[in-house]
This record gives sequence, C-alpha cells and structure tokens, in this order.
Amino acid sequence: MMHPFAKKIRLRMLVLCAVGILMLLLAWLLPSEATRRSLIDAGIDRQIQNNVLHAFEKAQAEADRIRLTFQNNNQAALAQIIEEQPYPFYVFKNRTLFFWSDFSFVPTYEHLKGQYRYRLLSLSRGLFLAYHDEFLTGGKAHIETYVLIPLYRRYPVENNYLHSGLNTDIIPISRWEDVRINPPLTSDVVEVKAPNGQVVFNYVIMPSTREMLNKVLVQRIAIGIACVGLVLLTWGLWLSRFYWIRKQLFEFFWAAFVLYLLLCRGVMTHYRWLSTLTGWELFDSKLYASSMLTPSLGDLLVNALLLAWLVLSLRVHIPHTFFIHRIHRTHRLFAFVWATCLALLSYVSIGLVVYFVSTLYLDATISLDISTQLNFSWVRFIALFIFLLFSFIYFLITNLCARVFSRLLGQHPLLMMLSFSAATLLTISLSYQVSFYHPWVVFVHGVFFLLSIFTKLPNYLFHLRYRTTLYLFIGAVVCAFTGAYVIRLYSQERMLTNKLSYAESLLAERDFYTEFLLKEVYEKIRKDYNIQEYLRSPFLPKQLIKQRIRRIHLNNQFDNYQVRILLFDTHGNTLDKSFSGKINDYLQRYAQKQFQTEVPFLYFINEQQAVEYKISPNLLRAYILKIPVKYQGMLVGYVILELKQKKDLPYNVYPELMVDSRFRMPQEAQNYSYSVWMGRRLLYSYGQYNYEKDFNSRLLSQAALYQNGIESNGFHHIAVLERAKQNRDMPPKIVVVSSPAYQLSRSFTNFSFLLLMLILFSGSLFVLLSRKRLTFQRLSFTAKIQLYLNFAFFVPLLIVSVFTLSFMKNSYEEDLRRSFLQQANNAMLSLSGSLQLFDNEELQLNALQQELAILSRYGQVDINLFHPEGSLIASSQPNIFENGLISPLINPKALVAIRDLRFKNILLEEQIGKLRYQSVYVAIKSFEDGKLLGILSIPFFEAQDEQSQKLSDLLAIIINIFTITFSVFLLLSQVVSRSLTKPLEMIAQKLRKTTFQDYNEPLEWDSDDEIGLLVSEYNRMLLNLESSKKALAQSEKESAWREMAKQVAHEIKNPLTPMKLTLQQLERRMQSDHISKENLQRMLQRTISSLLQQIDTLSDIATSFSTFAKMPSPRLAPFDIANTLRNIVELHRSQNKKVFFLTNIAPGTFKVMGDDRLTGRILTNLILNAIQAVPEERTPQIMVSLYRTENNMIRIEVRDNGSGIPEEIRKRIFTPSFTTKASGSGIGLAVAKRGIEQMNGRIWFESKEGEGTCFFIELPPLS
Repeated sequence: MMHPFAKKIRLRMLVLCAVGILMLLLAWLLPSEATRRSLIDAGIDRQIQNNVLHAFEKAQAEADRIRLTFQNNNQAALAQIIEEQPYPFYVFKNRTLFFWSDFSFVPTYEHLKGQYRYRLLSLSRGLFLAYHDEFLTGGKAHIETYVLIPLYRRYPVENNYLHSGLNTDIIPISRWEDVRINPPLTSDVVEVKAPNGQVVFNYVIMPSTREMLNKVLVQRIAIGIACVGLVLLTWGLWLSRFYWIRKQLFEFFWAAFVLYLLLCRGVMTHYRWLSTLTGWELFDSKLYASSMLTPSLGDLLVNALLLAWLVLSLRVHIPHTFFIHRIHRTHRLFAFVWATCLALLSYVSIGLVVYFVSTLYLDATISLDISTQLNFSWVRFIALFIFLLFSFIYFLITNLCARVFSRLLGQHPLLMMLSFSAATLLTISLSYQVSFYHPWVVFVHGVFFLLSIFTKLPNYLFHLRYRTTLYLFIGAVVCAFTGAYVIRLYSQERMLTNKLSYAESLLAERDFYTEFLLKEVYEKIRKDYNIQEYLRSPFLPKQLIKQRIRRIHLNNQFDNYQVRILLFDTHGNTLDKSFSGKINDYLQRYAQKQFQTEVPFLYFINEQQAVEYKISPNLLRAYILKIPVKYQGMLVGYVILELKQKKDLPYNVYPELMVDSRFRMPQEAQNYSYSVWMGRRLLYSYGQYNYEKDFNSRLLSQAALYQNGIESNGFHHIAVLERAKQNRDMPPKIVVVSSPAYQLSRSFTNFSFLLLMLILFSGSLFVLLSRKRLTFQRLSFTAKIQLYLNFAFFVPLLIVSVFTLSFMKNSYEEDLRRSFLQQANNAMLSLSGSLQLFDNEELQLNALQQELAILSRYGQVDINLFHPEGSLIASSQPNIFENGLISPLINPKALVAIRDLRFKNILLEEQIGKLRYQSVYVAIKSFEDGKLLGILSIPFFEAQDEQSQKLSDLLAIIINIFTITFSVFLLLSQVVSRSLTKPLEMIAQKLRKTTFQDYNEPLEWDSDDEIGLLVSEYNRMLLNLESSKKALAQSEKESAWREMAKQVAHEIKNPLTPMKLTLQQLERRMQSDHISKENLQRMLQRTISSLLQQIDTLSDIATSFSTFAKMPSPRLAPFDIANTLRNIVELHRSQNKKVFFLTNIAPGTFKVMGDDRLTGRILTNLILNAIQAVPEERTPQIMVSLYRTENNMIRIEVRDNGSGIPEEIRKRIFTPSFTTKASGSGIGLAVAKRGIEQMNGRIWFESKEGEGTCFFIELPPLS
C-alpha cells in the first residue's frame, strides 16, 4: 500500500514532467514558417516607432521646463535641468547661443535653425532627432530651445572611450552598416513619425539583418518556453529521487541525472540558448570563452551552480546509497582501490579551483588580483562568486571523499597512508603530463586531506561545535591559498607576456603612430593658406611660419622627439639661419633612397643606419618629412620637418582620449620602464627605473634575462634581442623592459581578501543549509562561547575597518581636491598678468598661447582658458577642440557657478564618451577692478586612477591586519572556549557516572572561582547522597517487594481462576447421580489436563520473575554499536529470506558505553518482534536505521509494516511477563528497557494501527 505522501510526490512528478515535455514540444514547433510570419509584423518596426515617440515625449517635457524657467525669470535654474534630463539641449536668445547642456558637442545656430517642431538633423557628430520650441519672453526676447536626441553618434577616433554607432535605445541594432537612414524611396522603406504624425525619417533594414532579427525574436520566444519546460522536467525528474532513496540506490539515480544535465547543458551551449534569450554581455564569448560547455562567463556560472547543487545533493543523500550500505563487506583490496580513487577525486576537485582561476587569465582579461585594482566591475563580481562556488564544490567533494575514505580504511592507518600516497603520486604524474602541475597546491591539499581523515573533522560539518568552525576555517584557508597562489602565478605569466609584446613593439624599427600623425600633418601644412601666403610673399617674416606650424599643426603631439623646422624657397635656398646649405645638400644626407618609407616624402633613419652612414653616432630614431607647398598649383617653397627621438621621455599629458585604438599601447605599459642597448652601451631609457645606476649590464649576457626574466633591486627585468641584423659588424640591439616585481605582500593581500570572502560565504551557506536543524538553544556551551567571542571581535573590527576606509577615502578625496585646486590657483596666478595684458589688447594671442604651452609643459597638466562668456580663448591641447572631441565651450555648470553665482573655483565630474575625469575651474579676475577676465580649466584624467590606487593600498593593509587578527583570535577563541568548558565537561562526565549502586568519588578543584563553588556543591551533594542512599535503598527494597508481590499476585491469580472453576465444575458433576463412570473418567482427564496446563503457566511465571530478578547488571565497556547492529541485521537477513530488510546506517563510528552482548540480545528481540508483528498476508518489511540526532545522541530505529499495537495495551508493553503472542515469556521488552536504562539510554515506541510500529533506542555517545 503506497503512503499518501508518496502518492502526492508521484502525482506532482508526473504533472511536472508532462507539462515540461509539452512545453519542449511547443518550443520545437514554434519556429515554423507560419508562426514566424505572425510574429514578424509586430517586431522591430513597431519597437523603433514607440522608442521615437517616447523620446520625443521626454524632449517636449524638457523644453517645457526650460520655457517655465524663462517665464519665472530664473535662468540660473537651467543648470539644474542638466542633471535631470536625458538629452542635450541648447537655448538661443535672439539667434545667439545663450545656454547649452552638453559642452562636448555644441552645434551652431546655422545647423539648427528652421521653422519646424520635429526634424532629423545631420551634424558633424552624427544624426540627431531635433525637437524645436520657441517663444517670446516678457522683455520680447526671442527664445529658441533645441533638444537633440542622438540617433547615430560619430567620433573622429575610436578607442576604449569613444565608440561610433547607433543609439540602441532608439534603433536596437548594433551595426550601423545594417541600417540605411533616409534612403531612396523603395517598397522596403519604413516611415517613422513624430507625435503630430509628421514623418521625421525613413529607414531600411538590410534584408539579411531583418531576417536575422525576426529569426532571433522567434528564437527567443521558443528558447524561453524551452527553458521553462526544461526546468519543469528537471524538477519532476528530481522528485523521483525519493523512490531511489527508499531503494538505497541513490548513486545510480544521481549518475543518470548528471548525464541528463550534461546532455541538457550540451544542447544549451551548442545552440547558445542563454545568449540568444537574454542578449546579456554575461553570455558573450568575447568576454570569456574556455570550452564547448563554458563558451561564456554566464554559462560557467550556470555550470558552477548546477555542479554545486549536484555535489551537495550527493553529500546529503550519501547514506542512502548502495555503495555505503555494502561498504563494510568490501574486500580489503577493493577497499584500497576505492580509497585511492577517492583521494584522487579530491585532488581533481582542487584542480577545478586552479583551472577556473587560470582560465580567467588565459581565456579572458579578468583578474581577481585585488592588490592592483580596487574597483570591482560586475564582471569581477561574477568571477569572484564563481570562485566561491568552486571553492564550495571543492570543500564538499573533499568532505565526502574523506568520510568515505575513512569508512573504507579507517581501521588500517598504514593502508590509509599507502592509498593516499598512491593517489598523490598518480596526481603528480598526470599533472606533469598535461603541464598542469602546481606543487604548492598539491602539498596544501594533501595536508588538508590527511588532517580530515585522521582528525574526523568531516563528521562535524553540520554540527555547530568548535571543531565545525575550525574545519570551515581550515577549508577556507586552503581555498584562499590556492586562489592567491594561482593569481600570483598567472599574473606573473600575463605580465611576462605583456612585457615581451611591449619589448617587441619597442624593438620595432618604426613608430607607426608617429607616421600616422605625420601623414595628417603633411596634409594640413600643404593645404594651409596662411603658410602658402607667407612662403609666396618675400616681405612677410618666415619665422611666423615656424610658429604657426608648432602651435597649430604640431601642438605638442611629438613630445618624444626633438622637432626642427627648415624652410626653403622654390629654388631650394634656405629661408632661415638655422641651416646654411641648400635643400639638396640636406636631402642628400638625410633623405637617401634606403631611408624612404611607403609614405611619399617621409624618410626614416634608425640608430644602426645613423652609425653605418655616419650621420650621427648618438642618433636613436629620426623621421624626415619633406612637404612641397603649392599655391594654386604653383610651387612656392618647401617645409622640412626633422624629428629626432629624445633619450629621456618627458611626462606625457596627452589624454588617452585622443589616441586611436589602432595605436593605443597596453594599459600595463604605464608602469613599465625600458631601456635600449647597443651591445652593452645604453642608448636611452625611460621610466622610473634608473638603468645607469641600478642595472648591471652583465645581466645582458645571462640567458635567463631573455627567457623568464630576472628580479633585481625589487624590479623584474625581461629582455628581447634583435633577431636579424643587416650589418653583422654592429652589436645587437637589446630592449630591456622592467616593472616592479610581484611582491609577496600582494599575494598575502589576495589571500586575505579571498579568505575574508570565503569566511562570509561559508558562514552564510552554513546557516542557510542548517537553518532547520540549527537553533541557538540547541547550541553547545562551547559553540555559544565561540560565537560570543567571535562576534565581540568581528563586529567592532569590521566597523572600525569600514569607518577607517571611509575616513581615509574622504581624506584622500579632500587632499586630491586641495591638490587640484592648488595647481589650478598656481596656474591662475601665473596667467593672470598675461590675461590682463591680453584683455587690454597689449598681448597677442600667439604670445598668450605660447605662455600657456610652457606652463602646461612645466606643470605637467593640460590647461584650457575660457572667455567669461564661455568660449575658448586658448588651450594647451587645441587638437581636442579642433578634432571635434570637445566643443570650444566651457562646461555650463562651471560657467553658472563662477560667472553667475560668483564662485572662486569649482571641481566638477565630467565625461566624454565613457571617459570620466575631474576638472577644476578657477576664476581669473583683474587685479585693478575685480573684473572677471576669464576662466581657467585643468582636467585631471588620472585623478580617479591615483585615488583608486591609494585606496587599494589602504584596503590591502586593512584586509591584511583584519585577516591576521581574525585568524589569531579564532584560534585563541578555540583555546579559551576549551579551557572554559573543560572543567564543565569534567563535571558532566562525573555526573554521568554518578550512580546509587557504586561509590562516587568527589571532585578536586584548587581554585575558589565559580567552578570551585560548583565542585564544592557537587561534593556536598555526594555526601548527602551517601547518607540518604541507605535509607533510599531500604525504601526501594520494600517498594520493589510490594510491587513485585502485586505483580506476582496478579499473574498468579490469572491461572488460579480457571483452576478453581474447573474444580468446582468437577465437584458438581461428581455429586450428580446421572453421570456415568465413563463420562466421569473423561471429565477427570480433561480437568487434570487443564490443571497441569495452568500449573505449567504458574511455573513459567515463576521462572520469568526469577530470571528477571536474577538478571545481572550489564558489563559496561566501549563498543561500536554500528558494527553490532550490522551483524544482527545480516544474521537475520540470511536466516529470513522472505523478509525484506532495509538498512539506513549513517557512515562513521558510533561508540557507546554499554554491554555489547546485552545490546545484541535486545536488538535481536526487537527485530524478531517486528517480524512476528507482520500479518501473514503481508511481506515483512523491516527498516533498521542508525544516526545521530541534532543534540548528538545516537538513535536506533526498528520499524515494521505490521498491524500496530492497540491503544489499550500500549502502557503494559514493557511490563515483565506481558505478551500478546501465543508463546513467549513476555520478559524481552522488560529486559530491553532495564538494560538500555542501565546504559543511561532510553527506549520508546510509536505505533499506528494497521500501518506498523517503530521502536526507538537512544544512547549517549562515548565522550
């Protein structure tokens, strides 16, 4: 008969599986042609139209707020609207720009003007949807507001911060090539209308793209349905585990379920279900890709979650497996092989952690190194969570392997060591073959595994005791050490690869970025009308040509080179005094044929050529650019640019924003120093490392320098040797790249950080998984002391750390702000006099720009100077404005703050593209009348990195101190808790041994503390106990005899009653005159037979009571009750083939203090009673269980499927001589009760009529 709970589970399983299969079939049929056509019409076109309407609604609301500010005559409130509105707006007053919200791009009125409400505008920065609003103020001023909604953004350069492309909030297509805006009218053109019905633009999506988008839409719907169906089917199949648990075959179900999940994940990753369904970057292979099953970081997260679930389920249900129930009968040789495989599996589990961290470095650019970067992006958070999951998986697998390993070979320490050694040697051999050997990881895991199997720590995983916290902490230390070790290893490997690539790029003959810039300079100078006029006119000074070239066309772009400008007329004669010869003389020396590049009029000379052709022995690298200048097609002269590379590179203030991604150097190169050698002669060097003083040139002859590098003076050096040389007589060129060595402190910081994360993660998981079994009242006194001590330390330390970090962060920000303001004030003081002269028209703009450039170079900052109305006067980086990266207008917030609100200075957060930085704005006022002459701006592009590095260093110190202190305090709390609870355990042990039968020894305690008071009270109690023991013994004897007499009288009275009735009946028959002699004879025989039977009953009763009275006290000795239970069950299983025995004996040892033989007789009696209680029409099913309770008591259950015990006789079950069977003395359960109680245990039962009975035995474990 099926249990109602089993019926409910079965029904739920069938429903879930059926619904899941139906949804999978629906998902399979969904991508049909008919379904796809029905979904196409409601696809992307409607989405684009809705996006445009929604954007215009926002733009109109924005324009309405601007109109309201003018009506309230509160134009200063315009600056507040910037923070609250999503789109840039521009306000024109009488056709003159009055206010702008986006200083990075400000279109002119000529580009915006027109009588329209909605329009598509093509501007220099892309395509924009414009909303136009105009009105008159009270003063009759004509106000026009233009709100621009970006449709397509266009940047002059492409890099990490600037990306040209469509606004996917409007048109959800990533590639510009897939869409045509306002194409020629065809049947495929789609119109997009404004809220008034006006068509603002047309577009055409490429047919292949449209087909792909429609296909993706249908795929997403189908995949979504399939995923839901797969979840329901998986849930239903998982519910079937209860059947296999009952059959003690859980491992076979688990293996089949793992294969099912592997098949599901294989299908999902092959067809990229999750990537197609979500479209998240988390499932993008560009971010991370390792294998077929882990094509993205998101898939790796899903796999880690599933693996953690599977391992946890196996750990929880391991007692219900066929293997565990047969483990005690395993042959020693097979046990050795199984144990070796388990130890090997534990090594594989730690390999999972190593493999994951290594793939972050080998298959992605993600780093868990907290010592180099403090900011945690969402990608790093996901990677850290996956690391915690793999650590959890490793810990569970190691726990499982250690427990089963101990069960297999726990009685043979020598075999345990041999098995573990064999697994270790096999691991080392295999890891060497696959080049995945990490000796320190193998050593640390080996120590942890040996510690687990010899200290029995895995047995305390779900029991919150002092060993539990110690076990979790040791596991966290192992995982944190592994993570920190692998991070160090692969960080060094990545650093080595980057440095070699960087050295190879430095070893390259040519500077392609410089050549790229020179090509632009060539075109600009050749087309410069002013230069043409200056060269054509014999009366204009030629010096102005050089000034214009340096200020306008070169503009600090070639700070790495010494730039020389030479001018020649049409006949090749020099036009300045810096060169006395003709152009042919110069070109014959520097512009030879072998120096020419692919670019016309551009020549390149390296250091070897300079020596070989006797140009200069100290020349490093030179470019010669010959520019013929023509006016209306006629040659008017030549400009020669000579660039010679400097030996010492100055501080480069050129922002990364200006660098095209094609020429961008790796980010790590910012911390590199390098030097170039010709043989052992240092040519030049760059960076913070002093090669002339600290680098020993003898290292250049060591092979290690060119392989894995050499550490010296706290720096790691790697060198690259020039492979091929044109002149074998010249010594080889060598590039040495140096960076700070990977310090041990960085590894310890990573270890501390990972350990802290693991402690928090494991603690949270432990509480979550044990929340049903764990309450504070059930905790042991030791555990409570530890919790109190740990919280008393952890919480204050955490609060102090957080407040310290917050305080130091604010302090750093204030210092940085003060530093920025100081630099800006110094620049303001230096420029205020020149700006005063410029305002009085006593100083030319060229002179002001030169002074600005000199101040920028010496101050190592970029400086912008704005007019009080917001327009740019001069800049040290005019190319940023000329190239259209930033408009030549000031940030409107700064303008309002300084001009309108009279601030002296202000520090603002600014952004261009994805580049975030801080800028300081300082007012420059006249010393005479306080008039605002201009506004000075200094952007600090590296401010965020500098602050982040300081905070990272501070956090590293706090984490290291926190970890050391916490570790010491955790171990100290173990010692303190043990020392505090040791006397209590001693007293408890004495109390357990306190009996009325034997002599109780008093306790000794030398101190007068609370424990001493308790001991003295205990000793006083023993004295009182001894004095009352005699009186109590006498009283008990009398009471026992009275109880025994009552019981004996009651039992004897039962057979005496039928004896009396039989004799009375015989007496009446004998007095009767009608009875024959034969009948009388038969009656006498029946009477005698009945009397003899009742006499036998009286004899049995007497014998039973005599046996019960003579039963000796059990001989108490330590023994493993699990072995006794197994032997008893196997004995009955072999003798009763028709009885189905189901055992559920938890792994481990269960030692108790008791009588082994008596316990065996008690268990035998319970099993026999259970078998005999089952009716003949049923197959006996006896379930025997052994486990530890939540309060650490050892409990045995013997459950049958019999008829149950009637309610009216349950109180008499343990009464001597009481029985419900036709035969038997009825003394078995009475003996069982007395024997269990003498072992300080208890026995009871639970019964339900018609379903069966379960007897429970609970014994205290051996201390």
